[in-house]
Amino acid sequence: MIRSHTDWPGVWFGVALGWLTAFHYFKLPPTLPVLLERFGYPELLAGAFMSVFALAGLLLSTWAGRRLGRFGARQLVFAGLLLTLVGSGLGLLTPLYPDAMLVSRAIESMGYAILSVVGVVLAVGAAAPRDKSLAAALWATWIPVGQVMAALVSFPALEFGLWQLGWVVGMALCIPALILNRTMERRSGVMPAPAEPRGALANEQKPDQEPAPSLGYRLLPALVFSLWSGQFIAYMTWLPEYLVKQQDIRAEQAALVYLVVPVMIVAFNLLAGLLLRRGLSFTLLLVGALLVQGLLWLVLPSLENPTIGLLCLALYGAAAGTVPTCMFNLPHAMGLGAAASTRAFASLMVGRNLGALVGPILLPQVHRWADDWHGVAMVFATITVSAAIVGALMMTVGDKTDNAAKEHR
Repeated sequence: MIRSHTDWPGVWFGVALGWLTAFHYFKLPPTLPVLLERFGYPELLAGAFMSVFALAGLLLSTWAGRRLGRFGARQLVFAGLLLTLVGSGLGLLTPLYPDAMLVSRAIESMGYAILSVVGVVLAVGAAAPRDKSLAAALWATWIPVGQVMAALVSFPALEFGLWQLGWVVGMALCIPALILNRTMERRSGVMPAPAEPRGALANEQKPDQEPAPSLGYRLLPALVFSLWSGQFIAYMTWLPEYLVKQQDIRAEQAALVYLVVPVMIVAFNLLAGLLLRRGLSFTLLLVGALLVQGLLWLVLPSLENPTIGLLCLALYGAAAGTVPTCMFNLPHAMGLGAAASTRAFASLMVGRNLGALVGPILLPQVHRWADDWHGVAMVFATITVSAAIVGALMMTVGDKTDNAAKEHR
């Protein structure tokens, strides 16, 4: 059923779930310099604290998408929030034990995997066709807003070495989310209808009722998102440590500098959404943004002037804000129905999580192999430009996407 009006409370509830789970995901990087110094975690293990979220997303995104269509949102949201609370509590109590800390992050990551799929389907599914690009843009802010929240919470506490504040605040934020989940039950209409028996579907569904994209068109966006996410999550995981060790600034200052990128991402998430709503090709935005990020990887190790460095961080954030808005707009632009959109969003999250799994672990290994940041920059610039090349291949189906988007408008 096509909505005639946007259910904005439903949109904002989905977006808020994304912000919350991204906060838990990214509460680690600003505190990482303090944790490494105090507890002596190996760098590979520290990378795994982030990559385990991607692993959970890779394993659970498709499962969550299927359960979402069958059982609705309320049960999955409750399960995701409960897992987040349990994992956060364990991490707060056991930082001295690296294995226990990894287990705690793994439990949190299961909640993240569930909530990220539910959130995007709720947010975009609650929007009428003319507002879906805007809803996708709002959802695309989930990661940068979570990063901003984590940095703002961590900044005042890091000066005193109080890394625990992010964990405490994150657990507190889960409580109102649980309460809202009960009040939003009546808005389950934003979700795909429960699956019908196969016989009924065969008799009632028309071939042109819900267009199905080709296998290649499903794989190309997932591959682009995977390559992009690998370099982006690596960048955002290790940026504070790079600033502390390479640029010789304090951890609390690094947390403040860290804010530049996600603030720019939020602004350009929304700007890209408005441009897409006005009919600008998502492929042009996507490829251009990826090429800019690849170039900035190359110049990063050579930057010495602090002002130029901040401008480059801001430009990286602007480009990084464009990519996810384009990707989360694809199911709508392709004219997919509710059930097909749920599968498409799950596939995008699988691609995103595959890249995010590898990136934070790959970067310290490349740094160890190259023994400097120039080698790291070359490898991750190559990954980013590869994403741009794959994105350009989507030009062959870009016209179909743009035409579908115009029909909705």
